[in-house]
Amino acid sequence: MASKTITVADDIEFNALIQALARDVVDAHIYWDQHNALLTQMEKWPEVQTEGWPFWYYTLQAHRRTALASLARAFDQEQSSLHLRSWLSSIREHLHLFGKDAVVKRRPGDPFVQWMNADAAVPDPAVLDLDIKLCSKSDPDVSALFVYRNNVLAHRGAKLSRQGDSANLPDLFVEQIERLLARARDILNRYSYLFDASFFGMTPLGHDAVERVFKGMQRDLDQRKADIAAQAPTVETKRLDFMRQIQLINDESAGNHEKASKDREALAKRFGHTIDSGGQITGVVPWTNPSKQDEA
Repeated sequence: MASKTITVADDIEFNALIQALARDVVDAHIYWDQHNALLTQMEKWPEVQTEGWPFWYYTLQAHRRTALASLARAFDQEQSSLHLRSWLSSIREHLHLFGKDAVVKRRPGDPFVQWMNADAAVPDPAVLDLDIKLCSKSDPDVSALFVYRNNVLAHRGAKLSRQGDSANLPDLFVEQIERLLARARDILNRYSYLFDASFFGMTPLGHDAVERVFKGMQRDLDQRKADIAAQAPTVETKRLDFMRQIQLINDESAGNHEKASKDREALAKRFGHTIDSGGQITGVVPWTNPSKQDEA
């Protein structure tokens, strides 16, 4: 079924369509970029991955779902909505807005327009028809996207849900996602260029931010390990001193088990340890609120 053609009054309204559609296409690229960047950094910095695994997992899922939701909107098939297919159908009805001659006439003082190739003409109807097909459900990749969207992303398929954990939920291969992303980018920029000599960038401004976060966390982990290593001799000296004093208590309180037990408990409290009945360290004293101790 053909998409309903979106009618516009002038180039201003058509530009508004481009800007709105571009938000979905660009968002799909940005969140997929961040998803992949996060995966790369998790593999590169396994200690950081382990340190915050639940957070990284939920963040990965959020990036993936947002990317696919934006991609599904760009390739939507609903008749009255704005998406690549309906936008391309509208281009076919507004060819007079495209090509260098039309753009120069609308924007005579724009230097970017002057740099347009001389062959930047009205869209080729054959290429336009092919692009419409590539954005239709008859295309295997678009069809796979909508099977996923309708059963996992936008809706939860009841038939699959009845199968419980044994259900084979539809999935999208990375290759399919990236083909659709590239297709959306190329189609958007092909006609955006012919409309007003502009292109949309797909790389987020914070592309390197994920790597900086992981590097910063790794520095913190390395510093923590260095601090622990530096404290190790002091901790060992303290432990040996504690054990020496425990031995003195045991030696001096021979035969008086009650006194030895109280002395060992007092010593352990002073050193910040918990001990068993024989004076062996079992842990550290839990922190208690000093004000509560005073009240007691």
